[in-house]
Amino acid sequence: MSDYSIIYNENTLSCKRNESLLDAFLRQGINISFSCKKGSCHSCLMQCLSGKLPESAQKGLKKTDIDKGYFLPCSCQPQSNMEITEIDTRSDFQSAVIHQKDFLSDEICRLSIEPGNTFDYRPGQYINIRQPQGSSCRSYSLVSHPDDYFIELHIKNMHNGEISGWIHNELKAGDEIEIQGPQGDCHYSQVSSPQSALLLVARGTGMAPLYGIVMDAIRHDHRGSINVFHDGASFSDMYLHNEFIELTKQHKNINYTACIDALDEAYVSPDNALDLLYTILDDFNDPTVFVAGAPQFVLSINALIKHHNIDQKKCFSDNFDYNDLRNSSSPAEVGRRRSDVYNEKTITPVIYKLQPDNEMWLALDKGKKLKVILDDFYSQVYQDDRLSGFFDKSTQQRSSEKQYLFMRQLFSGEKIYFGDRPKNAHHWMVISNELFDYREKLLAECLRKYGIAEHLIQRWMDIDENFRADIVKQQAIPKVVNGIEMPLHGYEILTLDEGTLCDGCQQAIDRGESVRYHLRTGQAYCSNCMQSGSAKQAV
Repeated sequence: MSDYSIIYNENTLSCKRNESLLDAFLRQGINISFSCKKGSCHSCLMQCLSGKLPESAQKGLKKTDIDKGYFLPCSCQPQSNMEITEIDTRSDFQSAVIHQKDFLSDEICRLSIEPGNTFDYRPGQYINIRQPQGSSCRSYSLVSHPDDYFIELHIKNMHNGEISGWIHNELKAGDEIEIQGPQGDCHYSQVSSPQSALLLVARGTGMAPLYGIVMDAIRHDHRGSINVFHDGASFSDMYLHNEFIELTKQHKNINYTACIDALDEAYVSPDNALDLLYTILDDFNDPTVFVAGAPQFVLSINALIKHHNIDQKKCFSDNFDYNDLRNSSSPAEVGRRRSDVYNEKTITPVIYKLQPDNEMWLALDKGKKLKVILDDFYSQVYQDDRLSGFFDKSTQQRSSEKQYLFMRQLFSGEKIYFGDRPKNAHHWMVISNELFDYREKLLAECLRKYGIAEHLIQRWMDIDENFRADIVKQQAIPKVVNGIEMPLHGYEILTLDEGTLCDGCQQAIDRGESVRYHLRTGQAYCSNCMQSGSAKQAV
């Protein structure tokens, strides 16, 4: 059977029958972004201009992206000749006009925006804003409701902020901007019952999306308690204080607390939100939780929530850090705005000291049960459609052994692990918070299977939480060795000291032959595969 012809960036590539497009790219020396190779991370997202896409190539994508022909090369085994291209984020922007700009505080302005086309969204999601014909853009949360005629945003003027400075100092009513989105899962539609308790925790302008959610809850006649905590360094950060005081007077189920150092203010707590919630979190019965603000603040609150065994399926976050709307590289600098700066207060994440744990070590039968648990866990991981792709070049036994040595050192204090720390070990993996949680749930179920006590399972999950910031990311980062960043992608031509098999055609490659070697995956391709198709070879 003949190969399929794939046109990409003026190159004509060949793709074998039953070969994924990603494997065809690698075989022919074409550099593209990828991570899991299984459709979980969406790092390799591209657009099909012509040709037939298999259903599997678009599994997990939004309908709007499917309609645009977006697909995942790692999950695509072509069914015809194709023409494909990278995704140009510029095509996703639409024009909008500033209707009004006013100021809610010295640092925060409110924009009322009229979109050029019908714009469907949910309060609490966020959109990107870009200057017309510009390259940089930032994300801002949606306060308004789609039934409102105008889109409402609350924007803080960040120190040396390129976009926020332009908005605060130059943008005026009647000016044109470009918007992209919406995105994000922080919205009232996540609430399963109007009787359930809501817990909303924000810092600074993190209150913008949560205010939108509260107003949406009122629209839906939410009858359960709505508990709002607004954290800030000073009272000036409570820019919606009066609005929330008024809401508490109008709706008996709304409780509002401003968490700052201002003892003489009504509705104000002298504790920061983290300290206050630590003492009262057990009082909330199975709440749906929304958290928004700076990354460190969100991490701290989420760790505290996990520690109190609140259902993670009911917890949603809006992390004010850089965040590509499509989780893929783009010609424009697409990003979540930088977080509010902590001035007088710094929130310290809930971090559990990594020190020997004799109780855990005894529960694991001094390592015997730990090995059995990890062997079982990795057996499941290697069969899991969402996780197995991250272990493409490592055997199940090797993965289990490395994790065993790492965890044994943590629990017993023995100096037996000499591998990479988590940040380096996972440097190329594009892993979302949701996927990280999925992996934790799988591990917790495995620990229960072998009779590990619940408080020890929670302790293990707390340890995992220490490494979330090193592992969860929107794009791959270089591995750092002795202070030097190693190449993240690309190929080298190597002469083999020992024979091997070609990762493209599975034919033997003899010692002394030259191969194209992928720097990250370690895959090697023979001279025949290197010459396949008429692609311009990238070395």
